Amino acid sequence: FALLQMQRMHSYSDEVDKNWLPAILASNDIGLATSRVRALTLLRDGVQQAIETLGTGILQHPANAALRNGLDSGAIRLEDLHASLLRTVYRLLFWAVAEERDALLDPDALQVARDRYRQHFSSDRLRRLAVRRHGSAHDDLWEASKLVLTALGREEGEPRLALPGLGGLFSNTAADVLADARLGNQPLLSAIRHLSVVQPKGQPRRLVDFRHLGAEELGSIYESLLELVARHDPT
Repeated sequence: FALLQMQRMHSYSDEVDKNWLPAILASNDIGLATSRVRALTLLRDGVQQAIETLGTGILQHPANAALRNGLDSGAIRLEDLHASLLRTVYRLLFWAVAEERDALLDPDALQVARDRYRQHFSSDRLRRLAVRRHGSAHDDLWEASKLVLTALGREEGEPRLALPGLGGLFSNTAADVLADARLGNQPLLSAIRHLSVVQPKGQPRRLVDFRHLGAEELGSIYESLLELVARHDPT
């Protein structure tokens, strides 16, 4: 699975609701990142690599035969797969941003639920694992991540993890062709590394400063992704 740079000819990526940009960031937006990294171009490249890594990993997973068959037969459009991957990556990004800004968990939730989330289900834990490990063929990290992202899309959230229901970007729709897809830990952690670690030329690797990642930067990345179209070689 790969993305190619082309002139914007399709509208399917517009299915990603832009309204969640100001909705989540407006009340706490302090502008451009200044503390750890402001490498917008590198982050944009990382987002593209993350989409390609997730797409390849999902299509190669042995449990996703129905998805592959649907693409081969035309029952599932490649455009819908691309849109679902785009939504998934932006869910991962906004999950990290909201968590780093201490704006994710329900402030009225029990402390035990907040601790359970931080210790076992947090974006921070996933990003730390991505830096330290390559991962395996098991898919427990993907299932845990899906649990969080699905809970954020539900009206009731997940009280056992102190997660509120945010809706918007996190809400599942009929166009989400990846709702039942499986993904191994290795490609998931690789995609997370693409999103959370950058390496400017001639400099050491740096962590992306999600806490100070502003709406202008996220919007610029989003607009650049609209120019990409998906390509899939079933062989």
